[in-house]
Amino acid sequence: MDTKILEYIVTAAQERSISKAAEKYYLTQPVISRHIKNTEQMLGTRLFIRSHEGISLTDAGRIFINSAQLILRIEAELNRDLEELSR
Repeated sequence: MDTKILEYIVTAAQERSISKAAEKYYLTQPVISRHIKNTEQMLGTRLFIRSHEGISLTDAGRIFINSAQLILRIEAELNRDLEELSR
């Protein structure tokens, strides 16, 4: 899975809004929604509960977000380490 998609989904969860996540990345709401839907289909479970007030995480969504945040932190650390090594 592309880590950019992880970023989109984590941001949507943090903002409790697909639209706000889309704005942050200069994308349209349907693009973020499609990434979420594709990820949910790939995993075979729903990550979000959608309502008029926004979105909230399911139990599976909380597990996914925790792991996604860990992956993103590891990726950032790896990039920093490699950048330092190349100096």
